Amino acid sequence: MIWPIYKKRIRKCYVTCIILLMAFTAHALAAGQLDADDIEVYIGNDEIEAADDDESKYKVQSNVVDIVVDNFPSANNVTINGIEAEPDGRDWVLEDVELSPGENTITVSVDGSSVDIVIDYVDVAAPNSCYRINDITKEMGEDVVIEAFQGSLKLDLGKNVLLDDGRDEIADEQSIEVGIYEDEYIKSRFNFVPASKLYKISAADEDYTLLHDGRLTITYDVKDVGSSLDTLTVLWFKEYDDDPNWSVFENLGGKVDRENNSITVTFPKNGFGYYGVFNVAGNFSDFYVGKDNVRWAQTYVLPLYAKGIMQPLDPHSGYFGLVTWDGQEKLITQGEFATMLAKALQLPYREIKEVNHDYSFGSNYYTTSRDPYVEASASHGFLRGIPFSPNSFLTREQAAVMIAQAADLRLYNDLDLISRIVSRIYTDSECISPWARPHVYAVYRTDLMIGMKDPKYRNRYKFAPQSPLTRAQAAKIVYKLMQMKNIQDEN
Repeated sequence: MIWPIYKKRIRKCYVTCIILLMAFTAHALAAGQLDADDIEVYIGNDEIEAADDDESKYKVQSNVVDIVVDNFPSANNVTINGIEAEPDGRDWVLEDVELSPGENTITVSVDGSSVDIVIDYVDVAAPNSCYRINDITKEMGEDVVIEAFQGSLKLDLGKNVLLDDGRDEIADEQSIEVGIYEDEYIKSRFNFVPASKLYKISAADEDYTLLHDGRLTITYDVKDVGSSLDTLTVLWFKEYDDDPNWSVFENLGGKVDRENNSITVTFPKNGFGYYGVFNVAGNFSDFYVGKDNVRWAQTYVLPLYAKGIMQPLDPHSGYFGLVTWDGQEKLITQGEFATMLAKALQLPYREIKEVNHDYSFGSNYYTTSRDPYVEASASHGFLRGIPFSPNSFLTREQAAVMIAQAADLRLYNDLDLISRIVSRIYTDSECISPWARPHVYAVYRTDLMIGMKDPKYRNRYKFAPQSPLTRAQAAKIVYKLMQMKNIQDEN
């Protein structure tokens, strides 16, 4: 009889099918008498009944299998679906047999006698499922797109993609696998709860990296989300003993596509690990304390927090860091605002850090000019024109300069004309530095920064250019910038 048996490959999520040819079956093969009645099919220790009198059918959750014709050393030629298997001791092996979703007929021929078996590949996002691309370089010049589990995950790697072995050499194996985290329990991270399966994306070696970033799209579970689409994000867990519950993680944000119930992020070139969609499930005490309540900022702060664009100053305190103990609004530094802009606009940056130390002092944001996000803002010209000191508080006119440059707004060069226009809008226009006036007018025209109504006048404002910008105000500005740039979501 022929007994197909499954066993796990080391470091592989796909399975190996072993077809055992017993000694008495060899005589049947030699006589050309082998038929489907001689086949018993096993997955592990479970026998799978034949689908009908003509075929033996069994299910797998992997699109790739290795087929081993075992214990038949006297055969001269063994083919599987017309492809010659390789001798391996007493066995014959054909590796990386690709399957299509649904039923796949596999013809095993031994010295001219053959038998058909049917493997039913179930393409579903469930524990033990696996999708594998054997060679991402196979179609050089074409877009490499990995679409797994009925479209619940899509990884677009672009053209001319290669895996590097981590030492600036082409990796020996150019395969990528997508699997499902087998444990149903995923530990919540601070205020985040799962809104999708947790997917493991891996290469043959943990040191392998891609030559460039890709784009990752994951569908979310609508019943776990409801209408809270602004607070959806993608978390990336780096492996820790193969358990994401003990792994450091990076908040990648993402752009939501409401129509397709999916979210898309940049897939870092060094980004192998676990990925899942998460939603914010908690709140912060800042919105309910203080004389001047900042609850109005909740609409802007929570989405930015969800996307990893803005973080609480002390994550374990229950406060976001918008107000002080006596209810006064906290101020934002130049470095934090530069970081928010770089993250919000998804600028390319030098590296992803495993742990974010920017908030380690608990009460204020500290960073340096060498921070990769600050560098990204600087390289894109967002800091041009202001005296930059990362840990100094940001004035409102400095914020106007940075936001106008980040939004790539039109600036008028006629300073006399701009000064006259600004003086009609703002009652404190003389306090606005001349170099900042074109930027202040630009953010006013686009509704990114307006100012405060002057109660003495019907349609005029105060800009308070030299006053420091608060963290709550910064959240509103960056949120509106993302809406302007169509980064927040797709309707």
